[in-house]
Amino acid sequence: MVKPMSQEPEDAGQARLTYAWEWFKYHAGQRVSMFNYFLIITGILANAYVGLLKDGSRALITQGGWALGIIGALTAIGFVMLDVRNKALVDRGSNVLKELETTAVFGGTESRLAGGPEPSVLFRHTGWIRGIEIVIAIVFVFLVIYAETIAKLAKPL
Repeated sequence: MVKPMSQEPEDAGQARLTYAWEWFKYHAGQRVSMFNYFLIITGILANAYVGLLKDGSRALITQGGWALGIIGALTAIGFVMLDVRNKALVDRGSNVLKELETTAVFGGTESRLAGGPEPSVLFRHTGWIRGIEIVIAIVFVFLVIYAETIAKLAKPL
């Protein structure tokens, strides 16, 4: 049977708090790192697309535009899915930290650090990260449409 935190030795409570904090810190850092990787990959794909437009023939622009557009859209969707997973892991750690703050740190009173109303979606990482990823996925879909438009313009009437 598990004893309440107040009856456990000091080091067990500290070990729980340290474990929960390290879990939270690792997954929060991973979430930011994944977004940074997404921006780098998006930049590489966008640069390749611009290079095609600048130096490629119409056939190369069409085929390469399709390929880069689809890869970019799928990459953006994949990063949205990774963000959903990482957010769930961050929330899991955050919930444990809130409980530990309430029971062990603040002695049964509600956590002073975790309290307060949730900010609007405009002021949360989730809204911005996923919004940027979704917008970039849509842009890559439009780049596929643009490549197809160039292909149609290249055909003789």
